[in-house]
Amino acid sequence: MEEFLESLFVTLKAILLLIISTIRSLFPTGWLPRKDVRGQTVLVTGAGSGLGRLMSYEFGKLGARLVLWDINEEGNKTTLAELESRGVEVSCDYNVSHLLNIPLKLYKTSIDANDMTS
Repeated sequence: MEEFLESLFVTLKAILLLIISTIRSLFPTGWLPRKDVRGQTVLVTGAGSGLGRLMSYEFGKLGARLVLWDINEEGNKTTLAELESRGVEVSCDYNVSHLLNIPLKLYKTSIDANDMTS
């Protein structure tokens, strides 16, 4: 009985979240209240492409000061230039790998057995 109630609760919660997200998606953009980020500094990681770039554009529209980070130097420069042309206060660090003290190439194509010894 306890497992049934738990699964019922999870199912009802999922249905409720689905209904809420459907209702929110039907409202026009900007109609629902948002947190005011005007003048606040927003750090966007992965700003050189994809969702990071889109988030940069959206926060720029809202009047935030932006700091752009990405390991893709060309993409980051493109995002920076686009935001500057729109009058957004923005700065960027083209290559953040030095902050993490790791090499720029993050992925290995093969694993050496010696790397797995402790």
